[in-house]
Amino acid sequence: MSATREGAILEPICEGYARAAEAGERMCCPSGYDFDPPRVFIPHEVRQISYGCGQPAELATVQPGETILAVVSGGGIDCFAAARQVEPTERVIGIAMTETMLALARRNAPSVVAIQNVSMT
Repeated sequence: MSATREGAILEPICEGYARAAEAGERMCCPSGYDFDPPRVFIPHEVRQISYGCGQPAELATVQPGETILAVVSGGGIDCFAAARQVEPTERVIGIAMTETMLALARRNAPSVVAIQNVSMT
């Protein structure tokens, strides 16, 4: 796929997610996402724009000693939850799809947990 065609497809998707995140709009399908555990430590504005369809950080497959990569990490909810499951010396890397979501994740990261091991790009 050409870069021009790829941009034509991706740009409206990114713009839609950015608009929803700025407005705090619920969308997509947080099906089966149990918000009770993260409610204790993840700010409302991050939970509010959780646009994922699962809860990968709650899976038993996230183990201490691992480096976690969250692609299209949104406001950071899965990164913040995973950071609590791995050792402080391990890394959790979130790749956000929009600058709006990246800014929200970076703004909230310091208040979530002692997250020296989380980086959002």
